[in-house]
Order: sequence, then structure tokens, then C-alpha cells
Amino acid sequence: MNKLLLLSVFVTVACAGAPDEPSTKLDVTSSALSVTSVVPGFVHSAARSRFHVGSGTRSVSEFGLEKIVGSDGTMATNRVTGAFRAILNATSPVNDVPPLTSDEVLHNQAVIAYFKEAGIPADQIGRPHVLTSMTGAGPVDDETIAQHPKFVGYTTYIPRVVDGVSVPDSFAVAALNANGEAVSEWVYWPPLPKRVLDDAKALTTKLGTAASRTVFLSALPPENRGDPAEVTIRHCDFDDERSFVAFASYDVHVPKGPQRMRAATLHFGLDGAQVIHPNRRAGVKPVPGVTSKP
Repeated sequence: MNKLLLLSVFVTVACAGAPDEPSTKLDVTSSALSVTSVVPGFVHSAARSRFHVGSGTRSVSEFGLEKIVGSDGTMATNRVTGAFRAILNATSPVNDVPPLTSDEVLHNQAVIAYFKEAGIPADQIGRPHVLTSMTGAGPVDDETIAQHPKFVGYTTYIPRVVDGVSVPDSFAVAALNANGEAVSEWVYWPPLPKRVLDDAKALTTKLGTAASRTVFLSALPPENRGDPAEVTIRHCDFDDERSFVAFASYDVHVPKGPQRMRAATLHFGLDGAQVIHPNRRAGVKPVPGVTSKP
């Protein structure tokens, strides 16, 4: 798989389920926090990475990114958000190094161990997912493409979970080769105001009994009350350089149907009012009064 395409896959996984948001933004309230009241995050860096950047390295600052560029690839960090990404050049000979393993469980374990060693909070690591890269070639005619797929390797996606609450907008992704090197990485794991975690726990409590759950769901649109849902913590995307926003959310997963061309995820706050994710519709400003960056 082309490496640029693979990074596109990372973004798709991280932001899957982006909804068609309504045109009206509803306010959410949450207490302001002190800078010490935070859930720890993780900022990956060149010093912690085993990415194969190659020789002749140089530092470059452009497009809001601090880069380390080598003969084989580039590592880049967003200087505002701390999001880290690393990608090999298409011509790098490292592309020809075999994958670490053909066992996806072993690859997941190796990537988790790698990020733990780098400093990711071990108690925030969720259940990993694996992406499989294949390549193939064959004769092409007007009707068929004869594929002869070849296994290229695995990429492990680690979701974030804080005290049992999913944080879907945080992630750590890496692919390792047989030399133990990272051949691609993508990490965004920002610190979170603890108050948002408290709000998520309060929302979970509201859903804990039949009576309080009924009261909460009564505030939601009737058509969404029976849809699959979960309590999460939501926050700004990895390249959003505006003031950081995070909020507790009751995520409702709306399936595709006769009235909707694709599935969507809607967000509701503690009071049952709909919340607009700051990065899900062009031109929407961050939700006021939620949080500022820790």
C-alpha cells in the first residue's frame, strides 16, 4: 500500500463516523480548571522514536510543523498540538525490509511495548486494532483484474481509554519491520482537563439506573433514543491549532438508512443537548465554556 494512502487510512480510522452536523450549535457548560487538574497525555518525539529517518538529517520548520528530514523519511511534529507523524519516502530501501511478523497479535504486542517504552501512559491503552497492508499485480482486461496479493505488513492502531471511558479522538499508530524499526507512525494523545473525565463519569452515573436514564434520554430527539450509544470524551483533532476543546459526550451512532445516506455519530452533553464537535463542520468555532488547553 502506498505510504501516503496508509496515512490517509490513519486519519480515516481516527475520525470515522464524522456526522452530518446540524447548522445550530448548542452551548455546553463545564467548570474552568486549574492547570494541575489534568489527565496526563503523551507527546511522541524523534528522541523516543525508532522511525528509520535515514542519513543526512536536517531540521526544517514549515507549514506549522517542526520536521526532521533524512534520506529515507520525515518525522514531523505540530508545534501547537504536539501531534507527531512519520512517513518513509517511496524510494527508501527500508520499504523492502520484511515486516516484523505475520502474526497480528504479536505485532500488536510489539507496538504496545514500543509505545510504553516511549512513555505513553500504560493505563490509558485500549484494545488495539490491526490494519493489514497488501499489494498485488496481475493482468488487466476489460472485465477482470487478476490479483496476486502479497502481504506487506501490519499497522497497529491503539485507541485511548481513560478510567474506562473511550477517547476516540486520541490515538497512537505504528508499523514495525523485521529490524525492529518503525516504518510509519502517527500519534496524538493530548493531556485532558480532569473535569471532563468527571463529567463523563457523571454522565455514566446518569445512565446507571432505569429512572435517571429515562429522564436523560427524554431530552434527546425521539428518533435517536434507541440508537447504539456510548459515553466518551471528545476533543479537538490533531491539527486544530485553535484553543483546545474537550467535552464529555453521549455518542449516538446513527446507522445508515432510507433517510440517511451514511452512518453518523451525534454528540450529546450532560443535559441531553446536542453538542457540535469543533472539527466536524467547516466554520464551526470551538464550543464556548467547555475547557481550555491544560
